[in-house]
Amino acid sequence: MECVAFQAATHGFTDVCKYLVSIPHGKRALSTRTFTQSTALLEAAQGGHSMCALFLIRAGSNIYATDRFASTHTHTHNRARG
Repeated sequence: MECVAFQAATHGFTDVCKYLVSIPHGKRALSTRTFTQSTALLEAAQGGHSMCALFLIRAGSNIYATDRFASTHTHTHNRARG
């Protein structure tokens, strides 16, 4: 399930993220990290998917989570926007 959450966030599929959060134990995907220490929120922000990132924040994602470069979702979103 975590792989699906990361893929959905990476591509901005907000509806898929909503579904994953709604199923039992689905919120666990919000705090799971990849091998690069990224979270679904960081992936959505890095891809510039604002609506998906906003949903993940409202669903309970850790807004203080950082990746291996100590970047938060705000840092990665600003980099994605150029």
